[in-house]
Amino acid sequence: MKIQTRLRILRIFSGHWKVSVAWFILFWAGRASADVAIRNIPGTLRQLRQDTAQLQLRLDSLPKLNDALQLEAYGYHGGYLPALNKLPSKPRWTLDFFFKDYFRADQVILVPAVDHRFGRVGSYGFPKRFRVLLIDDEGSETVIKEWMTEDCPDLGRYPHVLAVPEPKGNHIRIEVFRGAVEGDQEFIAIDELFGIMAAADHECDRMTASLEYEAPPYWARRYLFDHKSSLGLPLGVAADTADRKEDFATFFNEEPPGGCTIELDLGRNCLLGWVTLFPAQNSDGVKVPGFGFPADIEMEIIRESNGQRSTPQIVPRKWGMKRPGNNVVRLPASQARGRWLRITFKNLPEHNGRPTLALGEIRLYRLKEIYPVQSVSLEGFPENASAIAERLYDGHAAGKPVLFLTDWLQLIEQRRILQQKYSGNLLQIQTLEKRWKSFWMITTYTVICLLALGASGLALTSVFQRKKAVKELKWRITRDLHDDVGSSLGSISLTAGRLEEDVNDDRVKEDLADLALLAREASASLREVVWVIDQSEIRLPDLVKKLAQRAERVLTGKELKISIAASIPDQAVPLSFKRHLILFFKEVIHNCARHSCATQVRIEIAVDHDTLIVEAEDNGKGFEPDKVVDGWGLESLKKRAEELGGTMMLRAVPDLGTSVRLTIPLKSIFTNVDHRYKTSN
Repeated sequence: MKIQTRLRILRIFSGHWKVSVAWFILFWAGRASADVAIRNIPGTLRQLRQDTAQLQLRLDSLPKLNDALQLEAYGYHGGYLPALNKLPSKPRWTLDFFFKDYFRADQVILVPAVDHRFGRVGSYGFPKRFRVLLIDDEGSETVIKEWMTEDCPDLGRYPHVLAVPEPKGNHIRIEVFRGAVEGDQEFIAIDELFGIMAAADHECDRMTASLEYEAPPYWARRYLFDHKSSLGLPLGVAADTADRKEDFATFFNEEPPGGCTIELDLGRNCLLGWVTLFPAQNSDGVKVPGFGFPADIEMEIIRESNGQRSTPQIVPRKWGMKRPGNNVVRLPASQARGRWLRITFKNLPEHNGRPTLALGEIRLYRLKEIYPVQSVSLEGFPENASAIAERLYDGHAAGKPVLFLTDWLQLIEQRRILQQKYSGNLLQIQTLEKRWKSFWMITTYTVICLLALGASGLALTSVFQRKKAVKELKWRITRDLHDDVGSSLGSISLTAGRLEEDVNDDRVKEDLADLALLAREASASLREVVWVIDQSEIRLPDLVKKLAQRAERVLTGKELKISIAASIPDQAVPLSFKRHLILFFKEVIHNCARHSCATQVRIEIAVDHDTLIVEAEDNGKGFEPDKVVDGWGLESLKKRAEELGGTMMLRAVPDLGTSVRLTIPLKSIFTNVDHRYKTSN
């Protein structure tokens, strides 16, 4: 989805905050993975799943790093130095490796260290900035590989395989300028260094280090070239369970006094280069590093001469390094030539209280030529051992095919690259699935919101139309009521007035006068009701004018003087204030019209400072305020004054008239308070 389109949609729906938030999320989700458009997600997911399935098949066909269960000999540790902010001009650690004179390195393999003591699963202490050099006989340096301008990539447990350019040599140097940093300390650690020539790893003759940290059995300089590493055995992919081949394992009641011997017949005289022994795996499933591997190994080679066996030739190199764990033991055959190789095993380990000899595979080769074994004979073994002797040269260990180290490392590197792509695909699939799910959730939510908004709009429109119709009906009823009832009330008032003039009975005249007064008051009240309905709000000046109009309508036949100040504040007043003030004023005017017998009435409405003053004065017969006078409603007037937040002053003198003065603070008028006291008259 294009950015302009998303912005346009955001503007359209910005009126509803939930919809805006939803589209905002969609907008940024689209930007986060803008390489795949929304419409292309389903097709991209199908392709990614197909590619991932193919990658899974390829990964299943490739070997993986095994857990070597390394309990000792973790490798070389360079000790701790203060961490530096700048790269030094000289190396902080220098390691020199010297191989045999005949050795010419084709490859250098650096295996990252793993500190099993603290449960770390990745590499530990691998150098960050360093270079690997080849030193020739004249001391000239050739850079094999260097990471000086950027940190060496962290491959985890995977080794770094470095190809050595021409000219070849047997002296390799590692110069480290920056190691791993923990806190304010810097250090380096390397598990193993393999020097490869002609596909075989050769032993390092000696090694020197400018700094080292000795902490056996975990860290020591010699562990860096002892052929023990955390890589595990170089094995291929396991066969199916039905075709799985078991390792050779024999249990003795007691160890033979002179050891036990395995003789391998190659069928012809061969120039041997290496004898490799693969440790076995315990058949009961318990992982025991180097299960059943002997502590001492001696080898002899016998030539065939004129069809006869010659005198055995002792191979000088022996094995006395105890158990190797899950590591291949490579013994040089010292270029000896012969047909029969005799390997004698002594100092056997015990398993469940019985001496045990177990081997996964014995491989004989020179360079990359593997010599096939024609037959095997056993000496000093139990009788049932011969039945499983073929397991010693079936090409499998721990149920997996054995591989050359270099071939295995190439496959491991392929797996690492494919695993990265596989993990990237899984992450992309997960991201796209979330985007697709979010898209549909947001789309569904948006549609629901739009439908809800549409329904709400229709409902509101219907409500507004109904309210408008009701309001119009109310206005029409009010107008009709005003025109009809108001006209009738006016007729009643006029008729009562004429009848009052025509009759002579004082009691009837008084009743007719009351009837005319009531008609006039009802007509005034009706006009006020219509006025209130027509107004959206009631303002104080308009309210004051309505009071004056009531006085004019009710006090007909009397001399009326009305004075309204021009300084009345033009502010809206609460409905409750309007009601109480009109009823208060109605009571006062009613008393003037009915009880006072006045001929003159003066009404003054003014503002003095912050106080509204409403005063009505007549020249009627008055009364004595201390005496209760029925019908005057004085108690009601007092209560209404209190409800208005003001005070009432009453001055009445018999035969001299009455004056009522109402004072109300303006601040109480403009405070919208729902008065609790409600009068009925």
